[in-house]
Amino acid sequence: MSRAENDLEPAWQEEVRAINHKAAATSWPLTAFCCFFFVFVEIHHRHETEYFRSFLILDFTAGFIVLMMHVMRKYIRYPSAVITYGSSVLVTIVATIAAVMTRPENVFTYFWIVSMITVVRGLLYCQQVKTVAAMSAVFHLVIIPAVVIFKEEPYFSLPNILSTNIIQFFMIIFALAGANIRYKLTRDNFVKSHRLN
Repeated sequence: MSRAENDLEPAWQEEVRAINHKAAATSWPLTAFCCFFFVFVEIHHRHETEYFRSFLILDFTAGFIVLMMHVMRKYIRYPSAVITYGSSVLVTIVATIAAVMTRPENVFTYFWIVSMITVVRGLLYCQQVKTVAAMSAVFHLVIIPAVVIFKEEPYFSLPNILSTNIIQFFMIIFALAGANIRYKLTRDNFVKSHRLN
């Protein structure tokens, strides 16, 4: 990194915060919608009242929390970490609980959801690839051990789980490549625009 780029580092970090705040303004309502939509994964079990009610409570509570945080963002100054990572952490927790609670045939759906978080981070947020990779690793190291430990069924006996894990791997690679390109292009454009001024 050149001396000129070093001088721009504080301004660049502020630019990254601004970009990520704008990304959160898009991703938070989308996250709330997804949480509400999760219940349709279990809709064919709606006749099992207690089972279905637990998913209604889990999904609608998570969606409501994210939606209210989005609505209140004009009145409450959230820490930057909450804005940047909050919805991703919440969805991972909800998806992990749901994966443990659900019928074996639905587990793979919640694995997809956790991988989609990485894809969204790679495409919407402006973060270094190592940050996106670390978050993806943490999120998957939450859901996989939880399912291995708490599900009665052996992990590899779960329907579609192996093919899901393989596709997840490629989704993560795609997201990391996207994050790398996005971050470098945004930074290069930022540095060029300041050199022209």
